[in-house]
Amino acid sequence: MALYAVAAVAIPSIMPFTIAVMNPRANLRLMVLADQAEQRGKGKEVGVSEGEVRQLLKTWTGLNYVRAVAVGTGAVLGAVAAITM
Repeated sequence: MALYAVAAVAIPSIMPFTIAVMNPRANLRLMVLADQAEQRGKGKEVGVSEGEVRQLLKTWTGLNYVRAVAVGTGAVLGAVAAITM
């Protein structure tokens, strides 16, 4: 029964993680930079640094791996719990 409980917590835990960790570290700034890049496409001059974008994408990728591990762990634990009961 404990495996089900851990699985039930692990999978939805990605939502608060996304809001509390990913948004302030990468998501919000990437959205701002995407808007600025769109403005540049419309002929407006904006300062979007390629280096900053690359670093934010690296950060986002690492944080997304954390979310993938949480979901994968929940799925494996749920499957193990189903098989062993």
